[in-house]
Order: sequence, then C-alpha cells, then structure tokens
Amino acid sequence: MIRIENRRLAATALLIAASTLTACGGGDSEAEQPEDTAVLVGPENIVIVDSVAVSAGPTISGSLQPDQLSTIRAEIGGSVVETNADVGQRVSRGALLARIEDAAIQDAYLSARSAMTTAEQEDVLAKNVIERARQQIMLFRIILLMVSTVIIALIIFTMTMEKTRDIATLKIIGAPNLKIGALIMQESLSLGLLGYLFGALLINLTYDYFPRRVAILAFDQYILFGIVMVICVLASLVGIRRALAIDPTTAMGGGA
Repeated sequence: MIRIENRRLAATALLIAASTLTACGGGDSEAEQPEDTAVLVGPENIVIVDSVAVSAGPTISGSLQPDQLSTIRAEIGGSVVETNADVGQRVSRGALLARIEDAAIQDAYLSARSAMTTAEQEDVLAKNVIERARQQIMLFRIILLMVSTVIIALIIFTMTMEKTRDIATLKIIGAPNLKIGALIMQESLSLGLLGYLFGALLINLTYDYFPRRVAILAFDQYILFGIVMVICVLASLVGIRRALAIDPTTAMGGGA
C-alpha cells in the first residue's frame, strides 16, 4: 500500500512540472510579439481636472419665499407722498417707512379742535350759570336759616313767658336750673323736629311739580336735619336765659 501511494505522488509531481514548463513557454512566445501602434490625442479631447470653488450650480426653477412675512397697513387712508425704504432694505422697529398726505387729517383736526373750543365755551357758560344759581340758592338758604332761627327763638321766648309762674313754682320746690334749661331745650328741639318732618313731607308731595329738576340727596337731608337741630339749640338759649331770670316769688305773688 505504501508503494502504491508513492507512485501516485510521483505521478502528481510529474504533472505539475509539465504544466509549469508549458506556462513558461507560452509567456516567452507572447513577449516576442511586436508592440501596438501609438494613438494621437488632440487638445480638444484633453480635460484638465483642478480643485476650485463652484460658482454656478444647476438651474433650479421655483420662487423664493421669506422666512418671516409682515404686512404693513396704514391706520388712515391717503396718498403716499414719500417713501423711506426700498425693496429688500433692512429696517428696524419703529422706523419711518413712508409718509402719507395729511391735508384731510389736518382739516379734520382743526374742525374737531374748533368744535372742542365751542364745547368748552358752552361748558364754561353753563358752569357760570350753575355757579350763579348756586350762589343765589346759598344766599336764599342763609336768609331762610336766619329767619327760622329768629322765629323759633321768638316762639320759645313767648312760650317761656307764658309759663313764668310754672317755672317759678319749679324753682320753689327745688328744681335745679339745669333741669329747667333741659325742659326748654327739649321743647325747642321737639318744635324743630316737627317742622323738619312737615317740610320733608311737603317736599316729597310737591317734588314732581317744581318748574325745574331738583336733585335731593340723602346726604343733603342729613345735613339739613343737623342744621335744624343746631338752630333749635341756639333758639332755646333765649328762653333758657329768660327762665333762669324768673324770681321764685313770682309763683306766690300771682303776677307774671
């Protein structure tokens, strides 16, 4: 078996050697062939390749759109007489872009100003009339308050004179002067309160029949009530002074 394998190896080595010799012989035959004819290339067929920046690209069709678009509209209508910015120019916020003819606006402004002046004059005239009427009403009120004070004082004085003997009797039994004065003041305040209620009732009944519109506020009524009370207190001082001057012996003599 060893001999058979040796024979196979020897045969294989002979085949490899024969193939090598054949290849070497073929290469020598190709090397002996004549060279090919040279080919001439013209300048028009030569392209020089260089590394440069591309300044022109391929043709692309379409339209350019801005990233941000702002629409400008004037608040008023009119003809544009001046423009301060061109297309594509960069502008800042608040810049004056154009000027619109303002002749119509000036006319409207002058007309409104004239109307305002007229209204102001009318307002001043109305205020003068109201102020004059207010002063007249204030003077009329002061006169009425003075007359009311005098009338209430006379009424309290008369009532005190009529009660001279009663007041003298109170003094005899030991009534203090403070008590007598308080009674007279209560009488005066009661008289003023009745007069105020009667006047308020009369005003409410005849309010709609006044020739002019008169606004009567609650605050004014409170102020009037306070004034009436003060007048009654002042008017009672006349009666109190008279009562304090009465001689207690008058009650015993039977005279006034």
